[in-house]
Amino acid sequence: MKNGKFKKLWGELKKETLSRNNPHQIALGIGVGAFLGVLPLQGFKTALVVLLGSLYKKVNIIAAFAVSTIFSLFPVIPFVYFLDYWIGTKILGMPVIFTIESFKHFNIKMLGGSVSALFVGSAFTGILFGILSYSISLVILELKKTKN
Repeated sequence: MKNGKFKKLWGELKKETLSRNNPHQIALGIGVGAFLGVLPLQGFKTALVVLLGSLYKKVNIIAAFAVSTIFSLFPVIPFVYFLDYWIGTKILGMPVIFTIESFKHFNIKMLGGSVSALFVGSAFTGILFGILSYSISLVILELKKTKN
C-alpha cells in the first residue's frame, strides 16, 4: 500500500472513530481491544470484537478492532504470548519451561501445563492492559476534547 493511501485510510478511520462516540465509548473500545488483543485466540478476536460491540453499544467497535489487531501483528505475538505465559507460571507457581534452551529438547508433552499458564497469564495481562489502555486513552481523549 502506498504511503498516500495509508495516510488517507488512517485519516478516514480516525475521523470515523472520533466523530461517532464520546471519549468514554472510544476509550472503552480501546480497553476492550487491548484485553482481547493479548488473549491467545488468533482467528477469533474479530468475532469477539463484533460480538461485544453488538451486545454492548457503549463499546466503539472500530477502536476495539484496531487495538486488538495491533496485538495480533506477527512481530508482537511472540513477546505478548511469552509475557502471558511467564505471568501465568508465576501466578500458578509453575516453573518456566519454555526458554530458548528448552526448544532444543522440545516435545509435545511440554505443552500440557503451558497452555493453562498461557491462558491464566493472558487473562491477568489482558485485564491489566485493558484497564491501563482505557484509563490512559480516556485522559488523552478528554484533554483533546477540551482543547477543541
